[in-house]
Amino acid sequence: MLVWDRDLPYPYQFPEPGWPLERGQTLKIAATFSVDTMDPVMAAAGGAITVPNMVYNRLLGMVGGVNKDPFAIELEPELAEAWERTPDGVTFTFYLRGDVHWQNVAPLNGRRFVADDARFAFERYRYESVHRSYWADIGSLDTPDDTTLNIHMSRVTADFILPLASRYQPIFPKELVDSGEIESRAVGTGPMILTEPLEEDRVAFTRNPDYFEREVLLDGVEFRFMHDPAARLAAFRVGQVDYAYGIADNVEQLNAVLETNPDTQVNLQVVDSGRMPLSLNLSNPKFADERVRRAMTLALDTQLIADTVYPDLARHLPLHPWVFVEDEEPGPESGLLGRWFGRYDPPEARRLLAASGAEGLRFGCVYHNHGTRVLDRLTDMILGALPGVGITMDSRHVGESEFDAIWTSGNLAEASTSAVAPGGFQADHFFHDLVHSGSPKNLWNLNDPRVDAWAEAQQVELNSDARREIHRTMWEYFLDKVFWPPLPAPVGFEVYHLWLRGIRFGGILGTNSSDYDWGDQIAEAWILDPEGWRR
Repeated sequence: MLVWDRDLPYPYQFPEPGWPLERGQTLKIAATFSVDTMDPVMAAAGGAITVPNMVYNRLLGMVGGVNKDPFAIELEPELAEAWERTPDGVTFTFYLRGDVHWQNVAPLNGRRFVADDARFAFERYRYESVHRSYWADIGSLDTPDDTTLNIHMSRVTADFILPLASRYQPIFPKELVDSGEIESRAVGTGPMILTEPLEEDRVAFTRNPDYFEREVLLDGVEFRFMHDPAARLAAFRVGQVDYAYGIADNVEQLNAVLETNPDTQVNLQVVDSGRMPLSLNLSNPKFADERVRRAMTLALDTQLIADTVYPDLARHLPLHPWVFVEDEEPGPESGLLGRWFGRYDPPEARRLLAASGAEGLRFGCVYHNHGTRVLDRLTDMILGALPGVGITMDSRHVGESEFDAIWTSGNLAEASTSAVAPGGFQADHFFHDLVHSGSPKNLWNLNDPRVDAWAEAQQVELNSDARREIHRTMWEYFLDKVFWPPLPAPVGFEVYHLWLRGIRFGGILGTNSSDYDWGDQIAEAWILDPEGWRR
């Protein structure tokens, strides 16, 4: 599959060459995560997702890897070979495969996987996990036989099934929970078997010879923990690792990689939204008047910022992903982005400020440099643009932990240029969780009764066309009220050595992510013999 916007220098997806598959070898990955726990119920980042998903399976999967349409989320069978929902939306029934066995490792010892295993894991997610919000609308679960699982809803919700296919809901065994080993071990049904003990500088896996979906081609996988970006880049350049996290976060870094490794494969990551807008505390009286927010939007020369900070590789998009309301990405000339978005108009900004009585507006901006110079330069550009219309932004740089504490707790005092919106896969995440006044993920403290009513209505609307119209209404309202003055969103890169085959990252809404989703496609990965890969 080839997916390429010809205005961009690299494709979003490129096809695999027709080379014969090779078996054997160990895939080596230079990673940045730490493994604090292997219990997927207790954490939602780094090794707590990546490591278990190499070993466990999910009830359903998402199409990923070399066959993924990067602009779509498509569900596929995994532990469940089929599923259905009653017309009223109350009951989901999953028909599980009968040929799945847990890995032949103690204490599971290859026993058969049954429906009650899935029920046990889901009950624990429901009551004990950091993902409890996924299960808020569940009434009960039952298993009429070993291959059937029923989930009954206490409240019908349109988006329930999608999280089950995400990296956040792998199915783990009761035995490890009962023994207390769930935090330090993982024994699953998946393509890779965890090698023990976990080492300080790496985590290693061997192939599962009994994997039910297909023959696993690699002999093993090693994640080598390398937190120094220079060390990761050096290891990639000389072929000590087959893939390295974060060695090309911008054009400058990518060109440096290609200079020494011209055979490197590159694809772009999909940008579906502006997930890092100029974030405002919307409960602060300074930002209550929509004319102030509109003035701020018109005062930001987003094209100049993009050209300076992200040359030729940025998108200008709202906070809410366009995929829920449009069939194609809306460009600046489409007329679908409202009258304020992407428009630079200082005279009109001054007029709006005067009309609102906010002339001489001054506010504080806290930011955190995410390991690059980009955000420093971005902040400088904003400061250069705003004073011309009588707005002053006082920026303050803070450390990573301090910034995270401020932002994720919903305690942003006034504004930030570094606040990344929480990620999610389903429409409900964006059109309820990020905007409803009662949601803990509404970190901007938006409190609008109309938004709350729409957010609640779209949750339970099972007709896809009617639901899309609610999302469109919200989209247009958000564009008019500019609760989130937009900043350009950079296009990211994925880079791979030419000999690494069967692996592809970069899907829409953060799916198929190189940060987390190795296990989803590792069974199909293979390595061309390094001695002959140049042939």
